Amino acid sequence: MPDLWGSVRRSIEANQASAQADANQVAATLLSLQSLLAVDYYQLRTDDAESALLMEAVKAYKKSLDLTINRKKFGVAADTDILLAENQLETARAQLIDVEVQRSQMEHAIAVLIGKVPSQFRLPPLPLGEGYPKPPLTIPSVLLERRPDIAVAERQAASASANIGVAQAAFYPNLTLSGNYGYQNAAYSNLFALPNQNWSIGSQLFQPLYDAGLRLANLDQARAGFDQTVANYRQVVLTAFQNVEDNLAAEEILTREIVVQQRAVKAAARTVILTDQQYRSGTVDYLNVVITQTALLTGQVSEVTLRGRAFVAAAQLIAALGGGWDGGEPPVQQTQQDGVH
Repeated sequence: MPDLWGSVRRSIEANQASAQADANQVAATLLSLQSLLAVDYYQLRTDDAESALLMEAVKAYKKSLDLTINRKKFGVAADTDILLAENQLETARAQLIDVEVQRSQMEHAIAVLIGKVPSQFRLPPLPLGEGYPKPPLTIPSVLLERRPDIAVAERQAASASANIGVAQAAFYPNLTLSGNYGYQNAAYSNLFALPNQNWSIGSQLFQPLYDAGLRLANLDQARAGFDQTVANYRQVVLTAFQNVEDNLAAEEILTREIVVQQRAVKAAARTVILTDQQYRSGTVDYLNVVITQTALLTGQVSEVTLRGRAFVAAAQLIAALGGGWDGGEPPVQQTQQDGVH
């Protein structure tokens, strides 16, 4: 049967584009899961770093408490100093327990993402590290073409475009070749018969053209579906640009903030040393020691949190670019350009 009006061709195009959209949807889901896994992993390593800080703080606060108790024995420390030291120590212990709970939950989330039973999955503690992935100075926008969600939206638009062609072809008769006459139509078997049958031909031609507007409605629906997929495609692309810009900005700002926070931590560490010396010499009370030690711990935790956020931003930027900025496999697309109605 010849495809005189392109109905078969456009149906094949629509089905191919739809299948490619489905394949890219699988890739989009996989990329999303990989991004979520990376975020959870870096959050777990952030918890590891905070736990290490808090464990060191607990040790230091325990020594401070012991020192204060000894000073009390010699009459150079008050009961309030001991209470302050105890409060500081127990607060740090409570914070450590809270971080351990968060880490356990992240570990369970990672186990589920990789298909493991949470109770049978363990990740040993490791340091967060300093060198989070940093993007190049310039990132070509063409990398966004690798995003599976963009490929999904583009293939859906291509499929909808082909469906318009299918709906348009439905307005024309479906002719098939015949060995007897050369042309035959199931609805108009006498289309090219003798002239004295023209009246019959007229009625048969009218029948398929009048269907109470069904084919016209199908065409309108196909066009509306195409317009919707194009609008969705545009929105997906705009959202992709936003994702990239958000995470690029986050990385740049967090990098500067980490440097500032590191300077603050160094200053707080020097303050702790000086205040401890002053306390041992009896020139300041223990409250000053508690204040400076708490400020140091808060600053250290803030620095770790910022570095963790930088790792997360890097992972999310990689996902926003479809898997990285060094090139990679393109999404599933048709090799020839699709016609658009």
